[in-house]
Amino acid sequence: MVWAYDRTGSLLVAMVIHTSLIASTLFILAPAALAGVVYVTWPIALAATFWIAVAAVVVASGGQLSRQPLRRGVG
Repeated sequence: MVWAYDRTGSLLVAMVIHTSLIASTLFILAPAALAGVVYVTWPIALAATFWIAVAAVVVASGGQLSRQPLRRGVG
């Protein structure tokens, strides 16, 4: 979400991404037969999976997740 905001400068885009992530986690990706403790651990496992994906992107990009600043010509 931060990457999308950094690239577009639009808070609305980041909010739409956040909303779609929450909606997909709670309503679409969650199996229907979950109840009790399993219902609580499902979002935790899904969040852990997402954080592993984020870590992989950070490692693959060398820690540089934002744009390089524009260099202005001297003179």
